[in-house]
Amino acid sequence: MSSCIPAVIAGDLLKKESLPSRQVSALQSKACSRHPKILIENTAGSGCNLGSTFEELQSIRLQASLPIGFCLDTCHLLAAGFDISTQLGLRRTLRQADELLDLDNVELIHTNDSKTPLGSHVDRHENIGEGHIGIDGFRRILQHPKLRMKPFILETPVDEDGDDRRNLDLLKSLSRR
Repeated sequence: MSSCIPAVIAGDLLKKESLPSRQVSALQSKACSRHPKILIENTAGSGCNLGSTFEELQSIRLQASLPIGFCLDTCHLLAAGFDISTQLGLRRTLRQADELLDLDNVELIHTNDSKTPLGSHVDRHENIGEGHIGIDGFRRILQHPKLRMKPFILETPVDEDGDDRRNLDLLKSLSRR
């Protein structure tokens, strides 16, 4: 599998106009014969980035001629306006993701907290529990029945030696029931 983030579309092009001609072509060129399935990662939605809504991600998949799966990034979700930090917000987000993407197509979770608040459209990763998703938010995410068997990849900043180990140990403790 290959993974990529939808490209930035520059200029005055509307997202809907740019998606078929530019985005799908870029995605198709990323795939190679050894890795015929690519995962599209959601974005925070800054500037002209595509992929901050489930509708945009669905559109990419529907227009591609290659098998497409998804990687959801927790920081990007929050920054794009999906309130995954609360129980109700997580439930709504997963319901919408299931309706538009089918959660079986979500094959990977990039796990990181967010330095910026809900709906900021700014992609700034933070250590687990030190940002706007918080400890309780990650506990709910990791223990959610529709997510708990999916692979989670740590994608947090490393400011000091041992940060990765501390983040990993914290996630392990939060995943236990």
